[in-house]
Amino acid sequence: MASISLRTPTAAHTHRRTLERLLERQQASLEAGREGLRRSGRSEISEVRDSEEHTVDEVRAGVNVAMLELDSRAAWSIEAALWRLSAGTFGRCSDCRTMIPARRLAALSFAERCRTCQDASDLSAGPGH
Repeated sequence: MASISLRTPTAAHTHRRTLERLLERQQASLEAGREGLRRSGRSEISEVRDSEEHTVDEVRAGVNVAMLELDSRAAWSIEAALWRLSAGTFGRCSDCRTMIPARRLAALSFAERCRTCQDASDLSAGPGH
């Protein structure tokens, strides 16, 4: 399988711009999610709610917090990829040190591990991680 070539300044610059655009979108999504949580908390104070409405609101808030956590993790992963790009280690698996296939990086541009090592890491982390 082919690996991504970042040996030319143009290729590295192009991938950096891709990662920077992804990071901008993640940060905008994080801010929108935070603002949504702030607004929902304020509206609850002024409204009278029965227990069913309150439960629905709690579930919705829990989902929103989980989405914020996922957005935050994705933003962190993108920032880490930008750091690896600057350090010259981007595109190389952090575990086995082999080159990450271009198809994987095309699908997940901030991948830190090859598919084999990522699967092993996911298995060792256990359910829910």
